[in-house]
Amino acid sequence: MPSACSQTTGLIRSKYAPTEAQDIQMFFGGYLANCSRTGSTREPLETGNTRFVTFTPTLLVPKSRGTITLRDKDPNTPPVINPNYLSYQNEIDVLVDGVR
Repeated sequence: MPSACSQTTGLIRSKYAPTEAQDIQMFFGGYLANCSRTGSTREPLETGNTRFVTFTPTLLVPKSRGTITLRDKDPNTPPVINPNYLSYQNEIDVLVDGVR
C-alpha cells in the first residue's frame, strides 16, 4: 500500500521464539520526509504537529483463529465476525516482549 511516510520493517526474535526462528515482524512508520530546520525531532511541522515514529510489533504465526458466520439467509446482511485476537497467553507474552 502506498504511503506518504517512510516505512521500514524488520524480523526479530522474542525470548519465546523457537531456536533460530523470528516470531515478530516490527513495523516502523510515521517519519515524515520533510526534514527539521534545526535538527530537532521536537520541532513543530508547518501544520503545528510534531514529528513522531511508531513501532508496531506483529505476530508472524498467530495461533488464534477467528470465525465468520452468516447472520441470516439474506446476502445483504453483514456477517458476524469474531476475530478472536490474542486468545492464547503466549501471543500476548510475545507481543509484550516485542514492545520491550
